[in-house]
Amino acid sequence: MAAVAVLPAPTPFKAARAVVAVMEAYRDARVQFVTKVGELAVSPQNAEALLSLGALQLLLPLAQDSMSSVRSAAMLSLGRLANVSHTWAHHLVQRNVLPTLCKALTGTNRHHKRSAAYLVKAVSRHAGAELAEAGVLPLLTECLLDAMLAVRETAACALGHVAKHSGVMAMRVVETGAVRLLVTCLQDEAVARIALSVLSDVARHSLLHATAVADAGGVAAAVSLLGSPDVKTRRQVLYSRQLLLRFDYVMAPMSCPCIPDPQYPHSPQPLPPLGTTPVCPPLPPLLGSARLRLRLQ
Repeated sequence: MAAVAVLPAPTPFKAARAVVAVMEAYRDARVQFVTKVGELAVSPQNAEALLSLGALQLLLPLAQDSMSSVRSAAMLSLGRLANVSHTWAHHLVQRNVLPTLCKALTGTNRHHKRSAAYLVKAVSRHAGAELAEAGVLPLLTECLLDAMLAVRETAACALGHVAKHSGVMAMRVVETGAVRLLVTCLQDEAVARIALSVLSDVARHSLLHATAVADAGGVAAAVSLLGSPDVKTRRQVLYSRQLLLRFDYVMAPMSCPCIPDPQYPHSPQPLPPLGTTPVCPPLPPLLGSARLRLRLQ
């Protein structure tokens, strides 16, 4: 009778290598999946198809994955889908993804925070009230102080989207203290244009909103940008018509402290004494040219 060959049992080292290989394959598959979905999400035509095929149910768990690279890629894919489809944005809110975003915005991983801020920006275009109720606005305000430029830019854009919805939402942005930080951001050329656009979105709603921006020092900061060597920055100041016009309305009673302008009947300044010539401070040349250009356009 022939002897049966007995195979040696695998050593613990070989077994560990086999387990590691399986786990690495699973990790690579997750990264490949979220990356491919992110590439497909660039096209708006693919958004509805991905939603009907259950991509939302697959991406949401990956947004809370143990690997930071998978979490960031999943949030980036969700942000692209929410950016091109309001249906995706509302589905994300209904699936209670906002607490996950709040946790990511308060984390220490900057790349994860950048992806979370991008997803918040995409959702804010369609669901600003839900973000405010979830407590995301104070976190976005804190992101304006982040060291990473992409996080500051994305947070400012998200606040601007929320402020565009209504005057109530714009006042919620004001209450978080974001206006003063946005005025500070005007000193940074990399974020100045975005910050100026957000301030314009806040100020355009009413005189109360414009006054809040003016009280935060937005007037002097906006005027100083007209002397910037960057052509795009100066162009953005001129394009922000609502901001300058609201500032003009707020600051008009202060431009001439001795004569009440008939266009502003609420001005409380008294008339000058008879026989005296009122002396009004001249407008800065840059501000005067900006007003002239805005009226000519």
